[in-house]
Amino acid sequence: MIGVARPYSETMGYVYRLSFVYALIIIVAGVIAALGITGYTSKLVKHLDKLKDFMGSMASGHLDEDLDQSVLDREDEVGDMGRCALFVRGSLKKLVERDPLTNLNNRRSGNIKIEQIRRAARKYGQIYSIAMGDIDFFKKVNDTYGHNAGDAVLSFVANALRTSIRGGDGAYRWGGEEFILILPGASLEVAGNVAERIRKRIEGSVINFEGTDIHITMSFGCAALSADLSAEENIKVADERLYRAKETGRNRVITE
Repeated sequence: MIGVARPYSETMGYVYRLSFVYALIIIVAGVIAALGITGYTSKLVKHLDKLKDFMGSMASGHLDEDLDQSVLDREDEVGDMGRCALFVRGSLKKLVERDPLTNLNNRRSGNIKIEQIRRAARKYGQIYSIAMGDIDFFKKVNDTYGHNAGDAVLSFVANALRTSIRGGDGAYRWGGEEFILILPGASLEVAGNVAERIRKRIEGSVINFEGTDIHITMSFGCAALSADLSAEENIKVADERLYRAKETGRNRVITE
């Protein structure tokens, strides 16, 4: 209809101009779409790289790494994958760092925690202490009442440690019948007081196993840790004091 009663040249000129406008609109729209797709693709690739790095860290045993929040904020499959990866990490941490019998964190987890606190102590000048505890004559419990009774004793001690420490402290099963308390911000005197409170609680308790009353005691060695020593060297100080507690009669706390 645009060419009705108009010269051919005028009509074609109008068509050309209209075609040019349409072409320009299409080109501009295409450029905008391409930029949008490029931006989306770039962000997608960036988030996939972050997810890949996070899962690679998990595979290498680094279970304390955090996944970038921008990945978790996505409401698509990539976000779902990120949230699933966090769930898997939590499950792995429980398997790798938790003792299944006592439900305390294990030696691996304790070593990591001590190293973290030691670095913080070096950087900020904070103090912290540890207390190593060992159940006295635990082999006699196993030999007399059986290993199931021994497991009951270990579970009882673990619960006593867990419920007797201060907020922010940590209790760990170090191996066998040996446990360790990690006390951030605690002086040697505070560590000794905590250990003594636990020692008295255990000494005054009775563990009833299948109708049989079992009495136990614990010995402790405490140390205020130095940021200039490695985690292993610091633990050795507390372990030597625990050994002295054993050698000098058991059922006691040694802090020096």
